[in-house]
Amino acid sequence: MKSKSSLYPAWFTVLMSLVYISQGQIEGISPHWTQEELRTANTTKEARTYMHSSERDIITVLNLARLYPKRFVELELTITGEDYDYEYKSSLIDHMMSMEAICAVKPNQTMYKLARCWAKESGELGLTGHDRIQCNDGFLAECCSYGHDNALGIVLQLLIDYGVPSLGHRIICLSNDYTAVGATINNHSVWSYISVLDFSY
Repeated sequence: MKSKSSLYPAWFTVLMSLVYISQGQIEGISPHWTQEELRTANTTKEARTYMHSSERDIITVLNLARLYPKRFVELELTITGEDYDYEYKSSLIDHMMSMEAICAVKPNQTMYKLARCWAKESGELGLTGHDRIQCNDGFLAECCSYGHDNALGIVLQLLIDYGVPSLGHRIICLSNDYTAVGATINNHSVWSYISVLDFSY
């Protein structure tokens, strides 16, 4: 009697093994996160019907920072004295090493629609900032990232918050006040990519 695997071509078996290995992996993040940590941070399973996997990854990476701040520093934040954003990275490390774990944010479809509208509108018009033209608001806080198309790059840009003296994006992303978020990525005519995160209670 043939084994179950022998019923399929060899290339199919190899392909399926690769798919299995890659499940749950997020581009660029450290391989040292445990499966339990990744599962806990991934609050997006019910959002698969309206969010792309790369958008859901943003929420998962953000939750890794919120749930495991000290471990996030250890695994994802390396700096040298030559980094152009050295002072901002250093202050982020100090912030995260002194903070307690906070709640994970969960995806919210209303927030997603608001974020998606602004990502499309600002991307097509080459705008930055938060001054919507046709899009509605209704979120409590908003963060916009430019130039990155992967979750880790987006989250690190917002957390480091280089060139933003108020550190407003960092404060929002690491605030326990917000429990719901919509996150999206779109093309941007000036910066190549824009990601918008809209938060609510």
